[in-house]
Amino acid sequence: MKDSSKVIKEMFMLRSIACLGIVLFNSLDTAITHFNLSESAGHSVTPAIIHMIQMLLLFSTPMFIFISELIISKSYRDGVPPDFLKKRAKFILIPYLAMAFLFSIIDVNIDHAVPTFKLYLYELAKNFLLADFFGYFLLVVFQFYLLHILFARWISRRFSMRSVLICSIGANVLYLAIFNLIDLESLPFGNYYIISFLNKVPAIAWLGYFSIAFYCGRNFEAFIEMLGRQIKWVIAFVILSAAAMLILNQAGIMDRVYSKRFDVLFYTIGIIFIMVHYSKKLTRVPVVLVKVSQYSFGIFLLTRFYMYGVSQLAPAQYSLPNLLLFVVIAFAVAVFGSIAVTHLLNKIRFGPLITGRIGIGIQQQKPEKQIMKASGRRVGKFD
Repeated sequence: MKDSSKVIKEMFMLRSIACLGIVLFNSLDTAITHFNLSESAGHSVTPAIIHMIQMLLLFSTPMFIFISELIISKSYRDGVPPDFLKKRAKFILIPYLAMAFLFSIIDVNIDHAVPTFKLYLYELAKNFLLADFFGYFLLVVFQFYLLHILFARWISRRFSMRSVLICSIGANVLYLAIFNLIDLESLPFGNYYIISFLNKVPAIAWLGYFSIAFYCGRNFEAFIEMLGRQIKWVIAFVILSAAAMLILNQAGIMDRVYSKRFDVLFYTIGIIFIMVHYSKKLTRVPVVLVKVSQYSFGIFLLTRFYMYGVSQLAPAQYSLPNLLLFVVIAFAVAVFGSIAVTHLLNKIRFGPLITGRIGIGIQQQKPEKQIMKASGRRVGKFD
């Protein structure tokens, strides 16, 4: 049954910030490659600072994925309609195939001076079958839809919230720890592409995010009330988890800067809780953030293509001003270019199947007070 109350400004804020965080992360990543920044090249301070900033931005992709379940869980608390999966498969799996095809062309041209048809087919197969590109998150989101049905119909009715959260977070951490702490590629059966697929695509790699989003969405009003009481502890938790992430990275215990780290789970959840709490206090969401939220799906899918274009056109002579200018231009071009293309594609029939649909604007929602009154639901305990 669909809940008449909608997540309004909290999700606009979270989605837009997650989206912009992803673009900034990729702008910095592209700058490192473009200017060949490394300690061996004599730029020891600059890449270290960039990596630190990127570490603090690692919440972006998990937050984007988290939001998808929180909204579903709040909207469909006790079940989903019969056409639930069919509608979502169209706008999740088809864009996955489209992006896999398009990005395979870009990838081959980046890695090979003289591309061949065989190389294109090989790259396409990797993208389609092993999600060897940024579009893997679409498969994660679709798995969340399946998990939501399972949790709503069976798990939440048979097990307590506490038990489910402890087991799912524990399983998530242990699963990721295998990839984070063990050099699996050095083992006899270690294959980079298989290991990468298992590290990021199976639902267990994101199960903690899902279960927390599931229960926060089902009990959204109680969740908001709890945050109001515990926000100081949440802020302290985020500071400690961020420090732990940076220490583990600097110590070389987990030196990869990517979101599939078990310590990122705790950091991200804390960041989400803080953002939800303070966005709830806003009387009005800035128009620019609403627009970014509406086009976030397209921005996420198209950002890498613009990064490639900017890196092909920009001079590669390193200096700090050139680096900063590159990041600003890459960021702006990716955001505004993605919005423009998404807008144009949504004007044609099959366009949304490539970059997704444009989201609703906040003005299309009912005022929050009216929603709360209409829903007739009181703030209660988590269940």
